[in-house]
Amino acid sequence: MQNKVHSFFYDRMLLYNSYLTLRGKYEFNRSPYFLGLSDEERKYRYYELPETVSIWLCNESILKSKDIYKDVWSTYSEHDVESGNALPISRKNRYIDAYGVRGCTRS
Repeated sequence: MQNKVHSFFYDRMLLYNSYLTLRGKYEFNRSPYFLGLSDEERKYRYYELPETVSIWLCNESILKSKDIYKDVWSTYSEHDVESGNALPISRKNRYIDAYGVRGCTRS
């Protein structure tokens, strides 16, 4: 539970999600599944990232709209956003922000 939203909150989210991604990659590369692959397949999948979903439960709203209590963020192409065709460039790194957990209410 995040009790305080500060000026570097988004940086903190990115930093923590980066840690989770690196840890997941480290564990994946040492997993029995990965080690059981052929040398060729391990070389091919060496840079494959695991899916990382970071869930942030907040006491304060960090969302712009007061009408929503949950949002999912991903990385998008600026061009695609401007043209109205925004799809995440990767579904492997997502952030879920939820507000109002445990009966908390918006002020």
